[in-house]
Amino acid sequence: MSAAVDYDSLFNGRGDYDRHKTLSSEIYLLERELGMRSFRDFHKMSWHVIEPAVALTENWHLDAITDHGQALARGEIKNLIINVP
Repeated sequence: MSAAVDYDSLFNGRGDYDRHKTLSSEIYLLERELGMRSFRDFHKMSWHVIEPAVALTENWHLDAITDHGQALARGEIKNLIINVP
């Protein structure tokens, strides 16, 4: 059985809970849309799921791979080979 949560005390009783809930929903929807439009952004936002124990180190080669993958998905290029040493 779970204990009851006093949301007013968690969010200082100023209605911050509703505001937080609304902002969280809006941020989620914006991030979802961004991830659907850009494979590069999707990769950055989802890295914590791919490698949870490893911090993402951004570099040009990741941008090149994601940009080329995006171009392939859009049909802008027909063939793609990516070699990673």
